Amino acid sequence: MDSVKQTAEADPPETTLGDDTLKTSGAIPYVWLVDFDKKTKTKYPKLKQGYLNVDTLINGLNQTYPNIILNKIKISGDTLFMEIKDSEYLGERIGSNGAFDYLADAVINLTSVNNINFVKIDFDDGSHISPGIWSKREYGNYKEVY
Repeated sequence: MDSVKQTAEADPPETTLGDDTLKTSGAIPYVWLVDFDKKTKTKYPKLKQGYLNVDTLINGLNQTYPNIILNKIKISGDTLFMEIKDSEYLGERIGSNGAFDYLADAVINLTSVNNINFVKIDFDDGSHISPGIWSKREYGNYKEVY
């Protein structure tokens, strides 16, 4: 069986905010504030250009959802590969709407990074959500509000 070696592409260090910067500034790095129920997204008012990378956005999602910790595995082509090692909270405790709200938040923000069109998240199958691959297009119906 032939296998193709795929390597992770790290975000350039000059664009990644360190944990200390985030803790002292009180900022949570986001591109979009997502409203799942209204299907809207609002540009984060404190958006900084340094937030526009995968590592910083993952950090922001992990700060916002401390019970759902995303880990980056790699970027291959236009797909970001992620995992959630402990997905009990996501799959069992926040209900279907909570799980889909989280997913919309994660995918909309992570696909805001240039050249990321798909997010694959691996985790244990739950009552409310299953692992899979989500596309930027799946959330194209979210209206931008100001």
